[in-house]
Amino acid sequence: MKCLLTLHLVIFFLFSSAYAEEITSNGLNESFSLLTSKSFDDKSAAITSIANSGEKSAANILTYLLEGKIYYAKKSRNIFIVQEIKSKTFEIIDPIKNESIAKKSKKELRKEYKKVGINNKLRRLLNEKISTLTIYSSNKQTRLNASRNILKSL
Repeated sequence: MKCLLTLHLVIFFLFSSAYAEEITSNGLNESFSLLTSKSFDDKSAAITSIANSGEKSAANILTYLLEGKIYYAKKSRNIFIVQEIKSKTFEIIDPIKNESIAKKSKKELRKEYKKVGINNKLRRLLNEKISTLTIYSSNKQTRLNASRNILKSL
């Protein structure tokens, strides 16, 4: 009987963690879809939603956005991180799984993807949210930078 109860608990925790992961990725996907909007108000809502998601990668995603490395596919409107790996060669990375999806030339990148545009108001919001997320970092320099950014925004 104890074995059966233990088995049920193990199955419950396995499915509940998978379900929680699915909910989180769905929540991020909804936020990501707002980033593809032309409206800066929608993008502001997306930034706040990503910051409040509780996702471990939220600070990194927002940092990539601030650095101009977040793009979306023109056809599917899915969000990707784009990093230059060699001169005129770019790596396309899934922001949720943090896995490389493809490598593209600069010409292919321009044809298939569009950079998520931000304005100065969004840059300030991004700095604030990134600082808030990184203030509790275990790295002393990261905490110091975060506190400086928070003080700057006051």
